[in-house]
Amino acid sequence: MALANRRFKNFLGVFKAPTGGVCFIDPRSGLININGTASRAVLCTPGQTSLCFDFPAAGQFGSTPFNGWNGPHVFKQDLSIIKRTSISRISELFNFEIRLEAFNVLNHPSFQPPVAGNTCLLSTSFGQLTNIVDTVRGGGVNSRIVQWALRVNF
Repeated sequence: MALANRRFKNFLGVFKAPTGGVCFIDPRSGLININGTASRAVLCTPGQTSLCFDFPAAGQFGSTPFNGWNGPHVFKQDLSIIKRTSISRISELFNFEIRLEAFNVLNHPSFQPPVAGNTCLLSTSFGQLTNIVDTVRGGGVNSRIVQWALRVNF
């Protein structure tokens, strides 16, 4: 049974593999086989009734939906706490702030969309997410960053 369009998107996302890796196809879907660090697509065999991938015949379209391969969602939450204190002896406009800032406070990884090698049905890394999004803030660090700051305003 070739992969049905309506069920396909339910199997895409970010999933932890039993071996500890991260996949963009749910390993419980039966669409990929994972062996150690390698993963392979489950290809259709004659008479197979479970979900599988197949190569379309020449001149035919496959059964996966158009633009069905979307990347994983990016989720980041930043947090900032500020305490502003006025010093009226110096000036009405003079104050200072103590700030606590946290970037990606929940420490959620953001994975890059699957690369070409990981979407090829014959690849040994099919279905795996292997790279995280490189961020500019923090010199390319994607994990939680916490910083204190003292700011003087006048």
